[in-house]
Parts: sequence; structure tokens; C-alpha cells
Amino acid sequence: MKIRSLFATMAITAAATSAGVLAWGTPASADPDGKCSGGWVCLYENEDFNRDKGVSGDHWRNFKESKSNFSDFNWRDHGGNDSGDGMNDETSSIRNRTGKTIILYQKSGWSGTPDAFLPGSEWDDGKLSNDPIGDNEASSIYVP
Repeated sequence: MKIRSLFATMAITAAATSAGVLAWGTPASADPDGKCSGGWVCLYENEDFNRDKGVSGDHWRNFKESKSNFSDFNWRDHGGNDSGDGMNDETSSIRNRTGKTIILYQKSGWSGTPDAFLPGSEWDDGKLSNDPIGDNEASSIYVP
């Protein structure tokens, strides 16, 4: 597990108190194959950003805004199309290119165990099973 700074811990507290006033937006379709463009937080169904999973296992989803319930979303496939595979409780790795600390939560509605992720490639996390959020546990995301 990567050690996170005090700033990340403080961000969890701030997000928990302000999660009720978040903007809603639509998810994007971009960047299969483990890539993640600037301005996005990228979630992957498999560990290590879907590496070695082949085209059929390349499930990913990018967000720029907070989402209170992953049950409302499906993974994107290799071609960027809706895979039909729901993403609730299926996230195994993450990249954060938003420039801000984001928080994944184990439960919908920004509740349950939170886990903060600092921006930048040095904080990419290919194995959430080693983190407080755990593997296949994320149900909502806070993006400030």
C-alpha cells in the first residue's frame, strides 16, 4: 500500500462534509488500453490497469465529476463502447489525472470506507486490494 500524505487524509474529511453539493455530469468515452488523459480519473476493472487481459478484458471508465452510485454505469470496452458489464463493486486499479485529490468510497452515496488518491502518475495504483478501499469494493467517487 502506498503511504498517502496528511493532505490526502484531510481531503477525505472535507469531501465527506461537502459530498451532498456535487455537480452531476456525463461520463466520457476515451482512453482504453490503460491510458489516462489529463483532466480525468480513470478506473479499471482489472489489476494493473487491465494489462495482459486482452481486448475482451479491457474494461475501463473515465470520470471528470463525482458519481454517487456506480450501479448507474457500465464499463467501456476496448473500442470505447458500453460493455454491458456493470461497474459497481468491480474496480481494481486507478489513475488520477485531475490535478486534485479524489476519493473512492466503498458504498454508494459517498459512504463507507473512503480512500484518497493524489493526482499524478507517481500515485497510480494498479492493485486496490492493498488499499483501504479494497479490490472490487468501490461504489462511488468524489472529484472536487
